Amino acid sequence: MDAGDVALVGAVAAVLGAAVGAGGAVGAAAVTGRKQAQSQHNHWRRQVRRDAYAAHLVAVSAAISALDSAQKCYAGAASAASADLQQALNVVDEHLVTARSSGVVIFLEGPQFVASAASNIVQELYKWSWRLAGKLDPDSHAPQTDQIRTARQHTLTALEAFRAAAVQATQG
Repeated sequence: MDAGDVALVGAVAAVLGAAVGAGGAVGAAAVTGRKQAQSQHNHWRRQVRRDAYAAHLVAVSAAISALDSAQKCYAGAASAASADLQQALNVVDEHLVTARSSGVVIFLEGPQFVASAASNIVQELYKWSWRLAGKLDPDSHAPQTDQIRTARQHTLTALEAFRAAAVQATQG
């Protein structure tokens, strides 16, 4: 092999090496790009969930405040037909609709255990409202005041369960 053949083999090897190197770089960039896109998508999903969970907590907290106000009216009312109590319960109803509506995104975005916790807290809010309005649990022989107190406690327990589920779902 003379010097020209060696130079030709060297040139071909250099071109092949450059092509393989460039192909590897392009392949690595494609893999990195896909991983970055997936990471950004996952980040976006977590952010949508966080926003939905926060909106639900705000709506639920407003409903709880309205229910606490209605409960104070109940304690001071001569009857369940008291105008102040009825007005307070009307405000509660508005907050309950908002709380129920705020759970829609949670049902869409999931996960299921958070959606269940969101649904449970709304159910407990409604039960508390119903007890204040005089709709008692037919299976309970407890007085209305005890049923109201129990409904409030169940609501707060459901709130804590939702918070815990939301935190668990947003980690990772």
